Amino acid sequence: FASAVVVSGKYGFMLDDTEGLLVIDISDPANPRRVGGFRLSGHPGSVTVSGRCAFVGDGLEGLKVIDISHPAKPEHIGTCKIFGVPSGVALSGSYLCVASGPAGLEVVDVSNPANPRRVGGLRTSRSFISGFGVAVSGERVYLADGPAGLQVIDMRDPANPRLLGGCKTGHVANRVAVSGNYAYVADGEAGLQVLDISNPAEPRRVGSYEGTKVLSVAVSGNKAYVVGTDGLQVIEVRSSRSR
Repeated sequence: FASAVVVSGKYGFMLDDTEGLLVIDISDPANPRRVGGFRLSGHPGSVTVSGRCAFVGDGLEGLKVIDISHPAKPEHIGTCKIFGVPSGVALSGSYLCVASGPAGLEVVDVSNPANPRRVGGLRTSRSFISGFGVAVSGERVYLADGPAGLQVIDMRDPANPRLLGGCKTGHVANRVAVSGNYAYVADGEAGLQVLDISNPAEPRRVGSYEGTKVLSVAVSGNKAYVVGTDGLQVIEVRSSRSR
């Protein structure tokens, strides 16, 4: 069962419940092929890639750093235990922002990939179901925080992240993508929720696409790519009123 995938250059990096981190050569899109992998001992649920490193949220095992400079032979080079169970990761400079239920947001310094270290965090809700997905834009972090909805966090001081504002999104916020002044939240039974985040202290809902359970979302240009019970759907989001 594949839980997450990210693309970097001619490789795709996919997490699989039983196989761990898989490295897929996608230079020929019609014939993707596995070229390497690294077995993980936890329950991997999130991954992001920067340079020679893949940063993996590996369930109760915490955060793991995998050297992918040799795609055929990925190598584990660092581990960082954090509070909670990581379910989303995103980079902000040399810091990794981790959505970690029920801890909320965890911040890890990855400037030395061989020695990642937790430097701060922010408990964003009291619900055990929290900290699902995370996106970074500039100095702000956007946390899909389960029943608490979307949380907007100031990351200018990584050791002391500060809550700026929040907005409930209807059901359970699973994942979030940010483009310009809008956040797109995959909110389970409530579908895709569109929030105006131009005022981070008061994000507000301005649109939605409902009728299907949405589990994940990515945005590119004027299109949102949502994954849910109806498979992959492409939704035009040309304006905040797109539905």
